[in-house]
Amino acid sequence: YGTSDDFGGGSFYGEGLPTGWSAGLHYGNKYNDGKNTLNGSYRYNKLNTVGGGTTTGQYILPDTLYYRNEQGYSRTSRIRNMANGMYEAALDSFTTIKVTANGSVSKSENFNSNLAQSFSEDLKKVNESNRYTTSLGDQQGFTSTALLRRRFRKAGRTMSLNLNQIYKNNESDGFLISENNYFDEFEQLRTSDSINQQKRNRSKTMSLAGKVVFTEALSKSSFLEANYALSNSQSHSERVTLGNINGKYEDYVDSLSTDYEFDVLTHRGGLSYRLNKKKFNFSMGSDVSSSAFKQRDLLQDTTLDYTFVNLFPRANFNYIMGPQRRLNLSYNGNTRQPTIEQLQPLRDNTDPLNVYRGNPNLKQSFT
Repeated sequence: YGTSDDFGGGSFYGEGLPTGWSAGLHYGNKYNDGKNTLNGSYRYNKLNTVGGGTTTGQYILPDTLYYRNEQGYSRTSRIRNMANGMYEAALDSFTTIKVTANGSVSKSENFNSNLAQSFSEDLKKVNESNRYTTSLGDQQGFTSTALLRRRFRKAGRTMSLNLNQIYKNNESDGFLISENNYFDEFEQLRTSDSINQQKRNRSKTMSLAGKVVFTEALSKSSFLEANYALSNSQSHSERVTLGNINGKYEDYVDSLSTDYEFDVLTHRGGLSYRLNKKKFNFSMGSDVSSSAFKQRDLLQDTTLDYTFVNLFPRANFNYIMGPQRRLNLSYNGNTRQPTIEQLQPLRDNTDPLNVYRGNPNLKQSFT
């Protein structure tokens, strides 16, 4: 048993009653007069969670509003094996290198039951849904980094090269069973329907990125920094929905299935200036990036290509007012790309009373 901090990757977010088991091994060593460091660890984690709850909400639409009550129960189990390693070495008095690698393999089982009811503005029942979902999942992930740092004989002149790799693969198979009722203005049953479907989901992501940073001292307290980064992300999502006919799940549902690819290639570079004084420090700069997006709907045989150019201004000011008093002002421009789940034009009927659809025309956001 333990707290949420003890579950190390067991995906417990404070909901439900968790029971966890965890065990691990760790190895660490320094050699070559402390110039080389090697660490590695393995961890096994099992987490079972049982939870339930009630949610009440009010939804305001342009021409009306409605209320929704939902009672839910969930039971999940997850087993995860994780391993990581780190190697760091001083190649010479000016150059260091650090390499890290992390991998995990997981299996999960999920069961959820929900009773949802919607009411009109005058609290008359509009519809209700009693649904059950199950899934068996397999997840694999691997990330690695390599960082090379180089100092030069001139004070304040440095260079670094950072390489990153991320791989994720998720597969799940499950079922959606739902009984749905719809009522008239007198709260009399108007019609009903049922859903009995098998869901097969596959998603894979591979990302590669590299960044080089060069710093030059303009004086003892001021520095100029230049950077350039190149990244490429490739995502593939396949979702298959099969309806039940005569006891067999073999009716392919086009509107609830998709096979989608989403690739992003980004070039980014920038300059910044930094000033360090005894009582304050200040920095300002900006990056500019060009991102090429490619979306491919493999079922519809369509492709959508587009490119964005963005500016990322940033500034930071830190002033030491006293032993326990500091003033800090900062701003960092940032963009957020839509995910493949948000882009693929798929109707998701996991909640039959709230079916949503992805939008391939979504644009990135900027803050």
